[in-house]
Amino acid sequence: MRRGIPPGLPGTATERTPGRHESGYMPIRQRIDSLLEQGDLQSILDLSREYVKTVGDRLGDYPMVLAQWEETNPDLLRKLLARTWDRLDRSTQKLFMHLMLNMIHRVSESELPREGTPTGEQTSRPFDFEGDEIDLDRTMEQMVDCPVPAYDSIYVMNRKKRRICAVIILDASGSMQGENLSMAAIAVASMAMNLDGRDEYGVVLFSEKVNLFKSVTQRKPLDAVIRNVLDILPGGRTDIRLGLLAGLQEIHRSTVEQKTAVLITDGQQNAGGDPLPVARRFPRLHVINLPGGKAEFSERIARVGKGHFIPLRTMFDVPKAMIRCLG
Repeated sequence: MRRGIPPGLPGTATERTPGRHESGYMPIRQRIDSLLEQGDLQSILDLSREYVKTVGDRLGDYPMVLAQWEETNPDLLRKLLARTWDRLDRSTQKLFMHLMLNMIHRVSESELPREGTPTGEQTSRPFDFEGDEIDLDRTMEQMVDCPVPAYDSIYVMNRKKRRICAVIILDASGSMQGENLSMAAIAVASMAMNLDGRDEYGVVLFSEKVNLFKSVTQRKPLDAVIRNVLDILPGGRTDIRLGLLAGLQEIHRSTVEQKTAVLITDGQQNAGGDPLPVARRFPRLHVINLPGGKAEFSERIARVGKGHFIPLRTMFDVPKAMIRCLG
């Protein structure tokens, strides 16, 4: 069953509707069908920028064309899937889930540090074939007492790794349609890949209701978490305060000393109360702002939450943004 807000709630779309008036909908639908029959992937991709819902609705009727594109141009097909994923029927999603997972892993790993993101207090220690930055002051002091250089007289800067608890608070309202859903999945993957087995992370979904996808104390395979995110059916209004309350509760469940939260939204709140008082209660709350919406409001939340405000343009901005939040 698709995750998200149950049907029937106020402001929730229970069935798909064309993004344009019906009189203009049928001609573009016929054009899309014609291009699909011709196998013109680039033109379909171009049309999906303006007619993402209609394109997504039509792709499920052409599984053989999609299969052919996987063989001839998998990169462009991944872009098309990332843009239309929430509009595809279940059978089409099942057929091409492996491509989406592959794309999410590739993008998430594009900025992955060699040994994960270093966290904790910076220290100076003798060189042991690790550490890239030399502590010049400390090294020069050692050279005074030991004029003949030796490995143990060279000091390097290093960060002592501390356990971290991180919670993603993920907007699942109607604004998450299209490529924003793919960005959310990449954000979750990037967070998990930058943590190690001693760290904890959780994933909270919100719109008008809250859904805890993964508790900070729960062990769950990364691909299973990504699949859960991709299974979201975005809809409903945006209650950021409700999402922050759920994320704060999850943060408090952890006994790890270093705690941080990352709100992923477009800042377009249209339900619930003021989230700013809740944001102040976080030890650190970063906001990754998705394209569109109200970036100014997202920036206010980040400022009150003592965290970074990071606006995104494309999905390729996500890994760097997550590394900055965890740094």
